[in-house]
Amino acid sequence: MRKRTYSLWKGILIPIIIGGMAYGSNTLLGSPITKRENPARIEQIVENSEDVSNSLIAKARSFVANEIRTTHTTPAEKNQKSNDYQKPKEKQTQKPVQIPTTDFSKYTDEDLLARLVFAEGLPCPKDEKIAIAYSVVNRTRDGLKYNGEGSLRSVIFKANEKGIHQYSCLNKNDKALLFFENPEEYNAEKFRECLDVAEGVLSGKYKDPTNGANLYCLETQLESDDTPYWAGKTDLVDKVNTPSYWLHGFFKEHKSRK
Repeated sequence: MRKRTYSLWKGILIPIIIGGMAYGSNTLLGSPITKRENPARIEQIVENSEDVSNSLIAKARSFVANEIRTTHTTPAEKNQKSNDYQKPKEKQTQKPVQIPTTDFSKYTDEDLLARLVFAEGLPCPKDEKIAIAYSVVNRTRDGLKYNGEGSLRSVIFKANEKGIHQYSCLNKNDKALLFFENPEEYNAEKFRECLDVAEGVLSGKYKDPTNGANLYCLETQLESDDTPYWAGKTDLVDKVNTPSYWLHGFFKEHKSRK
C-alpha cells in the first residue's frame, strides 16, 4: 500500500507540481519574467504561481486518493460486497423431453390406433374413444379405396394427392401431430387408456357403439362454417345416433360412393 502510494506521488504528483509552477509562472500569468520587471510585478507573479501550484497539489491529492479508493477495499467493504453477492440460482433438473417419433414402420397396429385415438379424441370419454377407434377399423372394411387399401396402417396414414391426410392430426401444420408422435410425454395416463381401447377394439372385447360409422367430426363443426362437405348430405352419409355428451358426431357412408 505504501509503496503504491509513494510511486503515485513520485510518478504523477511531482511532475505536475513542477510543470504547473513553470507553466503558471511563465504562461498563465503573462509574459516571461525579465530583468526589467519591477519588484511589485515579480512579487505578484510569485504569489500567483503559489496559488496555481497549490491548486495542482490539491487536484493531485484528490486523484491519488481516488486511485487508492478504487484499487483497495477495506475489510468492511469486502464484507459488504460478500453480503450483497447472490449465489446464482441452480438450474432445475427438467424432465428430459422425448424426441418425437417419425418412423412408425416398426409399430404395431394397436400402438398406431392408440396414438390416433389419443391425438383425435384426448378430451373424450372412454366410450367415445372406442367409437373413434371403430370408425378407423370400419374404414378397413368399407371397400372404399380413398379411405385406405384395407389395412389399418394404410387407413391411418392415407393422404390425398396433395399430401393432406384424412386424419387431420397427421398433417404437419396440425398441433395434434405432436400428440400422435409422442403421446406419453403429454399424458401417459390417458395414453394407457387409449392403448386399452385399441387392444379392446381389435380383439373384439369392446363392441362398436356406432353400428358401422366410418366418419366423424366435432359437433361444433356442424354448427359453423367449418362443416365438412359431406356432413348433412343424406345422399352421401347417414348420421348415427350417439350420446349427447359426446364431442363428435358420427356418420356412416353409403356404399354407393364406391
